[in-house]
Amino acid sequence: VYPGHKEVAEIKVTAEGDTGAEAGVAFKYKVTSNDFPEGSLKVSLYKKEDSGITITPNVNLFGCTKTSAAEDASKVKLYEECTDTASALSGAEIIGSEQNVQQTGTFEIGRDTITVDDSSKDVYYYVVIEFKDTNKDQNDTDLAKNLKGTIEVSAA
Repeated sequence: VYPGHKEVAEIKVTAEGDTGAEAGVAFKYKVTSNDFPEGSLKVSLYKKEDSGITITPNVNLFGCTKTSAAEDASKVKLYEECTDTASALSGAEIIGSEQNVQQTGTFEIGRDTITVDDSSKDVYYYVVIEFKDTNKDQNDTDLAKNLKGTIEVSAA
């Protein structure tokens, strides 16, 4: 991927209990490997009451298009232009704020409270990872890197 690229993971959380009961939920990102330079990746968490979004494996929801631009006679800047997150996740609201993906370890990316309707309620959460475009040449420092990790969901 090139700078500017975005990826998304959808997580469906079901809260059960009496009508009106509240269930807290916490989301953590456990990074097992990140060889991108520090600060190159950001993560954000979005919430939507109903899915309505089709996420297809190996198809980018953000419609990212690889692009290049000449920085000077000897360098070409590679980047991607993507649909903005709010449009791609139509109707989803951000939970918390964007933050940098850590180099290693586990860190919290957001918390939420679900209010139960009719004994249960499904809520859809979207974890968005973006490879920041610095508008500078990132070809040598940021390309051909890897990020591996898991999203952990727990009661809060």
